Amino acid sequence: MLIAEPPTITVTAPVVDAATSARAGAYVRAVLATPFYGQYARWADPVCLRVAGLEDVPAARVTARFTGIATEAGVRIAKPGCKPNLQLVFTEDAANTTRIITRK
Repeated sequence: MLIAEPPTITVTAPVVDAATSARAGAYVRAVLATPFYGQYARWADPVCLRVAGLEDVPAARVTARFTGIATEAGVRIAKPGCKPNLQLVFTEDAANTTRIITRK
């Protein structure tokens, strides 16, 4: 089964002034949970992806797709053999998997 590539969407916007930036920040703080360490997730180090819950071939496809999109977005990708700092988990029982991850 071939999966069609999604259409490309390009979003452009003008640089915003300080007041608009402050309103956007207030909106984000109002709708998202408070971050654990006071800031939302971002990586200072290159991203090292681990895909769990898939056989090797589909996991490699997911990794390649993720890496391609991340690279296009300017995300630095770690070299093969790196220590994972981002994990994509595929499961048929999300509630149970979430409980296991939470316990660990």
